[in-house]
Amino acid sequence: MGLVVYGSPYAYREIAQQLHPNLPHVFSYGHDSTAQDLALACLLQATS
Repeated sequence: MGLVVYGSPYAYREIAQQLHPNLPHVFSYGHDSTAQDLALACLLQATS
C-alpha cells in the first residue's frame, strides 16, 4: 500500500503531514505516463 500525489506540491505537503510514517508516499508534478512510471517505480522500491 502507498500513495502517489500528482500535481500540487502544496496538497502533497498537507497530505504527507497526516500520513502514518510507515506509509510510503511520493509526489510528481507530472501526470503523463512517464511521470506515472517514475513515481510508481519509486513507490514500489520503497515497499519492497
